[in-house]
Amino acid sequence: MLGYGVKLTPEMKGYLDWSRWKISNSWISGSVVITTGGFTNPSGNSEAGMMATYLRKKLEPYCSSIQIITEEEATTTNENLRNTKELMLKHDLVSTNLRVVIFCDKLRERKVKFLAKKLLPKESRLIVFGYEGFSHSLFEKKIWQPFKTMADILGYYLPVIEWMEVQIRKARRDKKAKIQELTKKI
Repeated sequence: MLGYGVKLTPEMKGYLDWSRWKISNSWISGSVVITTGGFTNPSGNSEAGMMATYLRKKLEPYCSSIQIITEEEATTTNENLRNTKELMLKHDLVSTNLRVVIFCDKLRERKVKFLAKKLLPKESRLIVFGYEGFSHSLFEKKIWQPFKTMADILGYYLPVIEWMEVQIRKARRDKKAKIQELTKKI
């Protein structure tokens, strides 16, 4: 389950509740949920941690034995998927019969599907569900996401592009943290 920010906005709650509904309706004993997303904001919370906390509360009445694993390092789609693969290998979650269901934003669904085929274990049977409840500006739909899709796919083939994206995100997060720190002093 890919993260999109650490604030529990109405859109994020909708995404998590939709994902919870899909998980609880197709729950199989021994199922594992991996929430992925790093510390993208200076709040001190990770995307993965926020999602896991919310899902644990919501899933317990339906399927209390489900295991939720958090991956709190990723800040890009490529890192989300690459780190998820590492967790799958670490927790012995790779087999030819394994159904891997990925939850993401509908706007990013095709990119996630393409990259998942490249980055997740080849034995996995992939299913990607795109949530339609996030609102996007016309700029984001027509310019930003096509550009980001191209950058993420190029980042798979040319890792220096992904490295640059990560550096930009870290600088942006650090700048936000400094601004918050300064406003607290005022």
